[in-house]
Amino acid sequence: MRRRSDGREGETAPHIPASPEDAAARRMKSRRSVITYVVTLFLVAMLFTILSYFVQARHSREVTELTQKSVSAMAKSADLQKENESLRKDVDDLITERNDLVKELDQLKEKLQATEAEKNALAQATQEMEQELARLVEKYNELARQFGYKEYQHD
Repeated sequence: MRRRSDGREGETAPHIPASPEDAAARRMKSRRSVITYVVTLFLVAMLFTILSYFVQARHSREVTELTQKSVSAMAKSADLQKENESLRKDVDDLITERNDLVKELDQLKEKLQATEAEKNALAQATQEMEQELARLVEKYNELARQFGYKEYQHD
């Protein structure tokens, strides 16, 4: 007894030799199965190839965008550094100008003090001369009265 395909023991159908047409049909069916299998594998391989192409293209675009952003950021950074350097130079120039103006102000204050001191000295000298003139006019008028001359009128 032989085992049947369902696993039970029993009589199986007697083995009938296949006719050449059945053998050819089985070979054709077998070839079709192999061809179908190969075509399926080829299609799956093509599908994975196309999928990997799109993934690679997307990745390439992202890398390009990131590179452009990086280049743009570096250019902006360089521009900001130049602007910063220019502003620092401007600040240094303004500080130098301010220091020069402070020195000039100090010199002008010194000149003003010297001029005020000179003015005060001249005012003092003028006052002393006016007092001396008043004293001389008084003396002249005394002498003029003694000798009968006209007195000098000083305003």
